[in-house]
Amino acid sequence: MKKQSYVPDQDLITRFRISASETPDGYGDDSDRVFQAWTKNFRDFVDLPASKDGLRLEESLYAVLRRHHNHLASGVPDKIERRIKVLLDKLEFDDAEKPDLDSFEALVEFLSNNPRLKMPSIFLDDAGKFDASWRPARDRLVSINFQNLNAIMWLLFVPWEEDEEGTSEASGRCSPDDFLEQTKGFGVKDWMEA
Repeated sequence: MKKQSYVPDQDLITRFRISASETPDGYGDDSDRVFQAWTKNFRDFVDLPASKDGLRLEESLYAVLRRHHNHLASGVPDKIERRIKVLLDKLEFDDAEKPDLDSFEALVEFLSNNPRLKMPSIFLDDAGKFDASWRPARDRLVSINFQNLNAIMWLLFVPWEEDEEGTSEASGRCSPDDFLEQTKGFGVKDWMEA
């Protein structure tokens, strides 16, 4: 038996396109994507990738952020939320390691426990762990990779007093609570704070 393709009613398509183009603010117009799906046969339509994994993950990340919302500095939750959106939009769930929720929770908890810190740049590493970086100048960098709620790996580049062109490097592993104490001798807290 030959497989038949589903051909949608043209009036229905036209009505759908009109109603989809009148979406309220905040909703994207996906009518073209849906129209292309309609022109496929039914089996292909059923197999379209549903980003349920992405939606569940995004909801979980936002739930973590909401739990710490009141302890974060003003404006920080919105900035983190926007950054999550950018990171997840760039992520291909089939090819990449999914963002680690424990790592994200450790990052948000670190920022809520240290509300005077400036908002860092936030990235994902290849293993799905969250990385926060502060770089106030070319020769200064603090990068913290949040492994889980109990462990971070950190890397510092600080000016080298003996050489105007050089920097000193330091790295280590500790709990998030011990980071500022371990790096106290490098003076990084002063330029990480707002």
